[in-house]
Amino acid sequence: MSRTEIYIFRKEGYAEYYADVINGSRGALKIWLMLEKQYLPSLSHPGCIKPHEYYSRFAYNPKEEDSKLKRKEVWDLVREDSPLTENQRIVLKSTFDWAVCKIEDIPKLIKEYRKFDGYTSLPEQAMILQKILDDPECKDVIAVAITQTSIIDGWDEIGDPDPVNPEERLPYNILTGNKHFYLFND
Repeated sequence: MSRTEIYIFRKEGYAEYYADVINGSRGALKIWLMLEKQYLPSLSHPGCIKPHEYYSRFAYNPKEEDSKLKRKEVWDLVREDSPLTENQRIVLKSTFDWAVCKIEDIPKLIKEYRKFDGYTSLPEQAMILQKILDDPECKDVIAVAITQTSIIDGWDEIGDPDPVNPEERLPYNILTGNKHFYLFND
């Protein structure tokens, strides 16, 4: 079964698995589909569906490059000039690979997750984020990341090669790595 994984970063900067929410299909994909249906026109797919039915950019497409471009239309809704509300924009941005939320911004993210309308796993994710804030074992946490898709490996597997065992990878470090972005500053 798919899942959404939540990672913490302690003051040393390394990723550490914290928790997960089962049924990842209620995470990023569900959010993308909801926003797509609300803000973008249906695609036509002659011969495959009835004309009145909605055809998603995330459905099967025989031309892979074309499929990527169509999906990008949904992700581009994050732009400031799109019709999304600020809440929808923050939630959409939080589903992107490499998104990190600083500890001081977690209350804001929790608020936006709880405010988002729709049957998603955001309420469960908000509960876990609140647990991190309340957990005495997490007092040295400086940031969190939520892996909403299986496109990238877990944050604990995508860092630099281990100097002792080059076949293995260290957890990602937000203090030295350059792949991530911060939800509320970038």
